Amino acid sequence: IKKKLPHEVIKLANSVGKFMLYWGFKSIHGRIWTLLYLSKVPLSALELSQKLKVSKTLLSFAMHELLEFDVIQKVGKGKKRTIYLSANPNITEVILGVLRKREQNLVDEIHGSLELVKRMTLSNQIEFPILPAHLETVGILISAAKGVLQALIAPSHPGAGLIEQFLLIAGALSEQNATQKAKNENQR
Repeated sequence: IKKKLPHEVIKLANSVGKFMLYWGFKSIHGRIWTLLYLSKVPLSALELSQKLKVSKTLLSFAMHELLEFDVIQKVGKGKKRTIYLSANPNITEVILGVLRKREQNLVDEIHGSLELVKRMTLSNQIEFPILPAHLETVGILISAAKGVLQALIAPSHPGAGLIEQFLLIAGALSEQNATQKAKNENQR
């Protein structure tokens, strides 16, 4: 691999980094992943640091997080115990792993908070005036989010890809939408 990255590869890595910011990661995560995913050969931390022009400390923290989510993998050791890394080639597995480890916990936390507010509202232990219909709507939204997430992270069969999972989600959302419409019509 050449010492210097082509401008176009740097631009792509930076763009992926910006996209990763949108999903709650750091730009450096996307930049590291892009280089490792595109590279024909595994790269060391030193090579990544030089190519991305970032400090070894920043790189070390980011690599640790990416390894934790199985986005990148250790694939071997070289001279002087240099560790070589590559990107996990199974992008579906990576995305589902992040959803299981991060988003699932967040949705569960939101659901728990909602249930607590419901219980407090029912027992008149909350001093804040709450609109029951709006609390119910929040519950419906949270249930929909849980359903979508479950459809994504629980493959219908081993080896199911994201396309199959998106089709499951579309079906679940369509069913939930029909249920909500019927409920709204009954309330009129």
